[in-house]
Amino acid sequence: MDEMAIAARAYTRQHAGEIYSVRAAAFFCVMFSRDVYQRVGPMEEAFGVGFFEDDDYCNRVRESGFTVAVVEDVFVHHHLSASFDKLKAGKKQELFERNKVIYEAKW
Repeated sequence: MDEMAIAARAYTRQHAGEIYSVRAAAFFCVMFSRDVYQRVGPMEEAFGVGFFEDDDYCNRVRESGFTVAVVEDVFVHHHLSASFDKLKAGKKQELFERNKVIYEAKW
């Protein structure tokens, strides 16, 4: 963890002020203004606990005239799939497939 903090600090300093547009952002760590939320609304509850809900929201953000972007001078340590790994493999795949159908039907 100490080495990660040192590397993160060095990286974020080297990339201060850098920002780039993306099609979608993973929602383990996002921030948006009240204006975005008021215009786009809440996340779609049909997706349940996850998979494709962040893609859906980013599409709606872009449709509302906003840009989805990543800032390079912020570091967040995210333990990949910690929540989803608590689901049994079959349940996780079932959720993925169900939400994929919802997402593809919508977009």
